[in-house]
Amino acid sequence: MGEILVRILVKGEEAIVEEFLLTRLDYSMILFNNIQARGLSYRGQRYEGIYAGAFDGPDLVGLVAHYWNNNLIFQAPTHLEALIRTAIRASCRPVGGLLGPEEQVQLAKDILGLSAVDLRYDDVEKLYSLNLNDLIVPGILTTGQVRGRLANHNDIDLLVDWRIAYLKETLDEQETPESSTQAIRGYIAEGRTWVIEYSGEIVATSSLNASVYNSTGAGIVQVGGVWTPPAMRRQGYGRAVVATSLVDARNNDVRKAILFTNESNIGAQKAYLALGFRHIGAYHLTFLHKHMTP
Repeated sequence: MGEILVRILVKGEEAIVEEFLLTRLDYSMILFNNIQARGLSYRGQRYEGIYAGAFDGPDLVGLVAHYWNNNLIFQAPTHLEALIRTAIRASCRPVGGLLGPEEQVQLAKDILGLSAVDLRYDDVEKLYSLNLNDLIVPGILTTGQVRGRLANHNDIDLLVDWRIAYLKETLDEQETPESSTQAIRGYIAEGRTWVIEYSGEIVATSSLNASVYNSTGAGIVQVGGVWTPPAMRRQGYGRAVVATSLVDARNNDVRKAILFTNESNIGAQKAYLALGFRHIGAYHLTFLHKHMTP
């Protein structure tokens, strides 16, 4: 190993980052998705971030991004502290959350002095993977008991309310209606959100919050935002809406799906296993009550 150089990545180096992440995609979907969507330039827009990279000679060996929403996201097997400090110093913004492989987030909490801080959310998530050729489509879909479809602009008001409820329940996050509306409009415009209808009523929703396509066009997606209102749960609707999104993705040459869910959410874990997902590792999410400047 030669001398390590840690620096901010710049526009034009996207291919270097993508090559590094391709071998670590199960834990790097958000990073890869955002780079494919926005590149390495930062203007403060959605999906944009400041990227710090660690280089051993010409080889990228670690990456930390500080995103527009103040979250730090890691794919840094080595040199994590130097990468965190470099990214924060360059962004001149506070830290609101940490996301990444379990061991990296735990180390980052120590580096930033967060281990003894009262955090809004701090949990290990179980990471799951599915080859879409092995997807098990629920019977309520194949028999027509429910109908799945892409969400459209007529669904916005309902999905905004559901997103606010979802974030409060799953992450204890209080999102404003304005911010939620912006997010839902973006997901619908990008064709990333699906709903399930039963007797003409929308009963569940799910999104693909990250997607990656390689040079051959084959893709990988990450499932997120799966929500069924409490009164409608335990009917298989959540499982059906996830399957709907993945059947559509498979028809567009997506070959694999990734998702993570809280270790305590046994119902969701059973649903994902029933779809054919298998447990492959641990992801970690940490969010602060108030954004802090280290």
